[in-house]
Amino acid sequence: MAKYHVKKDGTPGVCHAQEGNCPLGDSSQHFSNIQDAQDYADKINEEKAELSSMNTEEVKSRALEDNENGDKYRTELYNRLSNNTERKEFKLKEMKGNDFNSGNSGASISINDNSYVNNGFAVSPYPEYSKAIPGDVTDEQIQTEVDNYIKEHKDVLEKPNHILGLWRSPYDNNLYLDVSIISKDASEAREISKKEDQQAYFDFQTGEAITVDKNATSGQTQENQDFDKMKEEIKNFEYKKFNDIIKT
Repeated sequence: MAKYHVKKDGTPGVCHAQEGNCPLGDSSQHFSNIQDAQDYADKINEEKAELSSMNTEEVKSRALEDNENGDKYRTELYNRLSNNTERKEFKLKEMKGNDFNSGNSGASISINDNSYVNNGFAVSPYPEYSKAIPGDVTDEQIQTEVDNYIKEHKDVLEKPNHILGLWRSPYDNNLYLDVSIISKDASEAREISKKEDQQAYFDFQTGEAITVDKNATSGQTQENQDFDKMKEEIKNFEYKKFNDIIKT
């Protein structure tokens, strides 16, 4: 049975690729009839027309919206600013713990050229490599943790387009170290985050972490998860006890 998709020129057509191997989109972007493909093409072309009519400041304003609808604006902003390739040199001994102690603080580091990454969208497809550090960190601690993490995961961190990510979650206050990749598409970064149980992905163009699932637990040790569960149980018990006192 023929499948239809939207071609590069924005018109619908028959997809000749093997199922699952089409470079123009996944199953959600393929259709069983040409009318559905045409409707999808119309939607895409309307969005492109809207984006092209907006100036960069307008696009950035919409890109700051912390929701899924903002993904298309974030990708458009990246496309407009992607020529920003100048990077700051990474020096382990200059890392300061206080730079990572407030919510949403972090850094993305390429160990291949010892530089801080500053464009695209950082997202971790490797939940098995995530490490959570609870509480504030000192200068010595952050330098030791990063040094040990790089040594432990050097093989994967040296792969093309792979970086070391650090992020202080505003949701659970853990500092996360992980192996991330850089995507050029915000929607792709979101899908990876969903698939790999990540709380957020990072948008370098706006300098903001974009929420995907604030309750995701990737990188948390069982001990941390048990502690969080215990805190919630104590909170519920105290609330129930308070209500019982009021009723008496």
